[in-house]
Amino acid sequence: MIAATDVTGIILCGGHSSRMGFNKALLMLDGQYVILQTAAKLKELFPAVVLMTNNQQNFRVSDAFAGYPIWEDDYQNSGPLGGLVTALARVTTPYIFVTACDIPNISLTMIRQLLNSVQSEQVILYQQDNHIESLFGLYHRSCLPLFTAQLAQGNGQIRYYFPQLRVRLLSSPLTELRNINTPAELPGWRIKGNV
Repeated sequence: MIAATDVTGIILCGGHSSRMGFNKALLMLDGQYVILQTAAKLKELFPAVVLMTNNQQNFRVSDAFAGYPIWEDDYQNSGPLGGLVTALARVTTPYIFVTACDIPNISLTMIRQLLNSVQSEQVILYQQDNHIESLFGLYHRSCLPLFTAQLAQGNGQIRYYFPQLRVRLLSSPLTELRNINTPAELPGWRIKGNV
């Protein structure tokens, strides 16, 4: 078990958003930015919450983002792993909690379960069947050397070095971690009351 004070919350806000047709980091539901809803929830647990982006200009559209540090990715065009490596290199806490910007209604209960499950693991994530949700979990700073070497090799697959790390996978219904990928999915979130 680790304390929430040993963790920095990181929201990954990069990506091409090609299926959405616009930047998912600026996704709004019912007049509110999803990313700010997520940040506010994470702030209930963690002393610091950071927006990790591939372009800080994305967040100049609203003063609402001013309450959170915005870090620009040191590894442009490297996918989520670039943001993960940048965050691990900059934080002062032993762990980071990472989530994607397009998962509305994140569960604090699921995050607490991750925190309570830590023993000596470097990575703690959820899985269902063979699907591992690598963008909703805890990563220890000791992962940094392997992940940095992986980026240098041009390999952006986060799970590539998992066999060389101490990883714990918790079972979970991943429907709770469903993200929004297309405009057609937006009404479903409103109808089901998930936001």
